[in-house]
Amino acid sequence: MTEDERRRFESLAALTTVAYTSFHDRRGHEWKLSLSIWTALAVFLAAIVQPIKIGETFPLRGSGVWILGLLLAGGIVGLHVRWSDWASKANEKDKAIQFHFWDAMVGLVQCPLPEDVRQDLNTPRTVGWRQPSHLVQTAITALLSLAIVVALYGRTL
Repeated sequence: MTEDERRRFESLAALTTVAYTSFHDRRGHEWKLSLSIWTALAVFLAAIVQPIKIGETFPLRGSGVWILGLLLAGGIVGLHVRWSDWASKANEKDKAIQFHFWDAMVGLVQCPLPEDVRQDLNTPRTVGWRQPSHLVQTAITALLSLAIVVALYGRTL
């Protein structure tokens, strides 16, 4: 490998690392945001189902309470889905950039991947909030939100 090829390889490695770091950091923020949402929803759910004092009734009554809860829950789920969709698409861009530079590195050392691995990398992936890890995150948010609405409905009758 010539000196120019070595410099090019190192530059490509640095660019690959930058793209991976962006992807990796975003994934960490995704889970932190999700855990924050789930914690807030779980605390709110616990507050709804736990009476303040034994025998005390829930202070709010009427269908307006649980309908408002339904609207707020829908908004929280909608925002989480929207953010997950954006994050998934941004992750795909970072991965595409990373693999572009990585492919150039592989070309420089003239050591291509086996064809089956290459085909797997080129297989279309689900992108957006329906991507498996994002779908799980938003489904947990939706289930916790639904539990809050059901608890509000039961407490306000």
